[in-house]
Amino acid sequence: VTLDTRSFGQLFQDAIEEDGELLILAGGDKPDQQDFIKNAFKKWFPKIDIHVHVDLSKYHDARFDLAVTTGRPVPDVLQSQTLHDFDF
Repeated sequence: VTLDTRSFGQLFQDAIEEDGELLILAGGDKPDQQDFIKNAFKKWFPKIDIHVHVDLSKYHDARFDLAVTTGRPVPDVLQSQTLHDFDF
């Protein structure tokens, strides 16, 4: 395990320079259910794009497993409502 010793400010600068997107797969059943997370994040970090995709955990679990097994990019955060769905 490698410990990341960068400061919060440095992590923020690195994220801006990366010019990417923070992708969160959030468990839920309404598309706008996690908008409060997105809105709070945008308030604190306006220079970083964030996308929160809300769906039932069982679908996110399958998406995550497929991404891992095929080498596709995985989300930055997977917020699941169930913990027993993963095999690894």
